[in-house]
Amino acid sequence: VCSSDLYEQHLWDGMKSVTDRFAEGKKTVNEIAKFLDSRGTIEGDCAKKTISQVAKPSTTAEAGSLGFGWLAFRNCTDEQAKARSILADVYKRNAAELSTFKREITRQRDAHVATVSNLTRDLEKGRSSVKRAMTLYHQKTESAENALMAYEKAQQDPTFTHKNLAKLNSSATKLRKDAENADNADRKSTRLNSSHAVHL
Repeated sequence: VCSSDLYEQHLWDGMKSVTDRFAEGKKTVNEIAKFLDSRGTIEGDCAKKTISQVAKPSTTAEAGSLGFGWLAFRNCTDEQAKARSILADVYKRNAAELSTFKREITRQRDAHVATVSNLTRDLEKGRSSVKRAMTLYHQKTESAENALMAYEKAQQDPTFTHKNLAKLNSSATKLRKDAENADNADRKSTRLNSSHAVHL
């Protein structure tokens, strides 16, 4: 529970913190995604070139330990190239998932900013409504008081007829009713605005 002023202060301090952290976080996510995508391209290119290199048939038929060692090295290189190809796919997939994540957090950020904007707009509308109701109340009250003073003064004036006094009394009564209605409207507007601010 907080007043509208405290709510507004808390709201905007919080919004700045949220948007600042989002901007920095989005920048980091974007950098990571680009890095992983680039790393995937590097690994993929390396894997393709290595596989292509290993695929070329050996020109030697040496059957000794050197020949077997050379064959084992070529087979090991081929396995490494295949592993690099898998790793390249992993990097690319992670980069794509981060890009999707970035779009989602951007959507959430935009929705959050829009919600706060709407809440602030509603709060300002409420304040404006309270101000109008209060202004009307003061105007009606002043008119009622003036009418009552005019009636009381006329009662002391012997030149005023009973009919004229009745008109003044009727006018004063009507203006008093208007002032009471304005007072009720002011209280209701203030109560609704306070309730709205609390729920926000």
